[in-house]
Amino acid sequence: MDIVVRRTGGVTGMTRTWRTTSSDIDDTADWDAVVSELRDTVVADPKSQVRDDFVWTITVDTASVTVPGSALAEPLAGLVRKVCAPAALG
Repeated sequence: MDIVVRRTGGVTGMTRTWRTTSSDIDDTADWDAVVSELRDTVVADPKSQVRDDFVWTITVDTASVTVPGSALAEPLAGLVRKVCAPAALG
């Protein structure tokens, strides 16, 4: 399983990308549950109404979802934290 988290926008408009694979994951059972929820996640409007908000694109294998930072909620927020944690979100 390949997981890619991409963050764009913000005040500077920079893009950051984090990647991990299932071989890097210790708690695969927890991640499998989140990934399955990702495949069922529907975000009504990926455009944020918050000025300078980040936009997160989370891709797991072939499933992908784009969410404004102001709407990033569980379980996607947890997945983002896990993927980005080794490099820090800075």
